[in-house]
Amino acid sequence: MKIDCPVVCQIQQHLDPKVSLAMDEVQRHQANDESIGIVRMYNWDRRYMVLANRQKDHDINYAALERDNIPVVRRGRGGGALFVGDGDFVMSVAIGRDVFPNVTRGLPVFYMFNNILVKTLQELGVECHRAKEGQHHPFFRTPACVTSLDKGELVDSHGHKIFGGDFTGQTKRGYFQYGFVPLDEDHARVHDYINTELEPVVTPSSLYAYNIKFIDLARGFVKTMYQEYPEWRQ
Repeated sequence: MKIDCPVVCQIQQHLDPKVSLAMDEVQRHQANDESIGIVRMYNWDRRYMVLANRQKDHDINYAALERDNIPVVRRGRGGGALFVGDGDFVMSVAIGRDVFPNVTRGLPVFYMFNNILVKTLQELGVECHRAKEGQHHPFFRTPACVTSLDKGELVDSHGHKIFGGDFTGQTKRGYFQYGFVPLDEDHARVHDYINTELEPVVTPSSLYAYNIKFIDLARGFVKTMYQEYPEWRQ
């Protein structure tokens, strides 16, 4: 399995989350128009709670968010809620629809970019790996991305979740992947803002204890990506 096109990296900092979410669609269109792949790595200008497009209101503790002065935005895709800090690492990957039919569905691409992230974090001293098995409770829809674990997502040496994300492998729109790595927030606090019906299936990683900066992870990802796939350089 290979991606037969250039893959461009973009690093952006201190974005307004609403503007950033709108940029996802710009990224999709550019990837489709130019038949390329685009990896966009960015952080936001403050803490936000990001809801999925069909997130239930009863999932969210709005009183706690208001108490802590944390705004809420809603993205145009599914998945679970994300509590994103202003120094956290967020990544969007888009691959043009003319290229995507050459890629076998979406899951291998999801694994490919997650493997790059694993190697980058390992270079920065984090013991981590890709989860081999999903750990969803069979009868429970967890409302938060950090409290569930799917096969292919990243966990640390204790089995705590480092990176979560989702992807769409729709040929007509190309491939799109979205996810984040908590770097400077204690994401155990997400339970203050999410109304969970059961105990969380997986514990968020305390990755912030490693004191990894956004720019170091972003630049490291670019370096690792082109080392692994030099043919992606323009």
